[in-house]
Amino acid sequence: MYQKQWTIALSTTEPIHKKNTLRNYQYILSKFLSYFPDRDLESVSSDEILYFLTQLTEGTKQATKRRNYALLAAFFTLIKNTLNSTLGNPCDTVMLRTLFRPAKAPQWTILDKRVMDETIFRTIKNRRIKIGVTSSSSIFRVRFLSGR
Repeated sequence: MYQKQWTIALSTTEPIHKKNTLRNYQYILSKFLSYFPDRDLESVSSDEILYFLTQLTEGTKQATKRRNYALLAAFFTLIKNTLNSTLGNPCDTVMLRTLFRPAKAPQWTILDKRVMDETIFRTIKNRRIKIGVTSSSSIFRVRFLSGR
């Protein structure tokens, strides 16, 4: 029933030029349509969205969970802005935003300047090293990109 609604909404927006973005939207919306067949968007609750996303992203990384949540939230926002301004976004709840928040960036090991100098100048093997300088000039962040 709401397949017509989202087809109209998607046709009124700018075309998506990035291949992976389009593929991700097609994936999440096809799963959404198969999970909620013949339902109006107004009848979908945030609890049902939570259950759907939990089942869909079970066993995946936090970044994947966040991406699927963001795509679904953007879809509901698009419908609200283009077709039905009275539609509430069921993805816009504190619980869902907390559960599907962005993954934390990995913490880099911080080395002292002497250790960094020793690593650079006394390494026999050629290594590509990515170096990031923090606010203090005596502390460096190091990440070895290749061990060869």
